[in-house]
Amino acid sequence: MEEKKSEITSLDLMFLAAELRKKMVNGVFKKIYQYGSSKNKQLIFGIYHPEHGEYFLYVDSTKIFITKKKEPVPQEPPSFCMFLRKYLMGKKIINVTQHGFDRIIEITTRENILIFELIPPGNVILCDTYYNIIMPLEVQTWKDRKILPKVPYKYPPQPVNPFSLDLDSFNKMVKSFDSNVTAFLARRMGFGRDYAREFCARAGVPEDRECRDITLDETIKLHTVINSILKEAGKGYIYHDMVSPFILKSKKETPKEMETFSDALD
Repeated sequence: MEEKKSEITSLDLMFLAAELRKKMVNGVFKKIYQYGSSKNKQLIFGIYHPEHGEYFLYVDSTKIFITKKKEPVPQEPPSFCMFLRKYLMGKKIINVTQHGFDRIIEITTRENILIFELIPPGNVILCDTYYNIIMPLEVQTWKDRKILPKVPYKYPPQPVNPFSLDLDSFNKMVKSFDSNVTAFLARRMGFGRDYAREFCARAGVPEDRECRDITLDETIKLHTVINSILKEAGKGYIYHDMVSPFILKSKKETPKEMETFSDALD
């Protein structure tokens, strides 16, 4: 039995955002379904696109991808589902973006911005085009941030975007990190452990190399490997314990290749 990918990383989402943008822009919201309570945060959006036909967008608190199937529909849609139908049904999608290098996807129509926060605990937030919150799936409050109706939407603290770092900045951050290079890539750069190991393997840098001991040559190789990964977009690969938008050279098994990353996630 294949394992399910339990959580999407920021890097996964960077590939997915490009895939969703290609497939969804100029499409129209035709159906919206919500499953279970707001705690589940499971939604499916039926979309019609003049070039790609009809398909579904699946979203929950940690994942988002295009799917060709949906579960049986609840007989009585929850109130938030009805609310989204009122604002989005029949509306044309004009853009799909990732916010920085965070696990946040935004779908824009001419009238609204629909925000999916895939950072636990997750949320779905409907805003107007000025980022004023009309209604969230779940009201959430923190010390410096509130997700409430009729207040301006505020992003969570933004993580580092490793693709915006020049070599000098990257080198300084590596050298100042108090652990090994795998932990640095996984936690400080936000790649997660599997992709951190992959980048080490591609760069020929030992996974357990302490950051204070890394050489400039090793830093250059890591920086080059990270920035070259975006050229590998286009398909999805299923391994026994995860799925990836590119082939993992650090794994010995041959993956099952799918046409898109969404297909692999599905």
